[in-house]
Amino acid sequence: MPDGATAWFYRTAAGAEIDLVIEQGSRRRIAIEIKRSLAPSVSKGFHLGCEDINATHRFIVYPGVEQYPVANRAIVIPLAETMTALRNTLG
Repeated sequence: MPDGATAWFYRTAAGAEIDLVIEQGSRRRIAIEIKRSLAPSVSKGFHLGCEDINATHRFIVYPGVEQYPVANRAIVIPLAETMTALRNTLG
């Protein structure tokens, strides 16, 4: 990760949860949900958490090979492509 970036986990008592948040200053907050399924589905709690933290990017990482958009500006992305996407996003 670049200098100034921090990683943390997000969870509320109401059930909103994000597996990994990478924050770089006040400009970028990347929400990452990690799934094992080849047909990943994301809970309402992930989307609520993204709204809570004002996520600028939303990734659902999975073991498949296709990258595609889903609801609420989230992108399903293969594990193999995740590091490239993060490098491009974090600069």
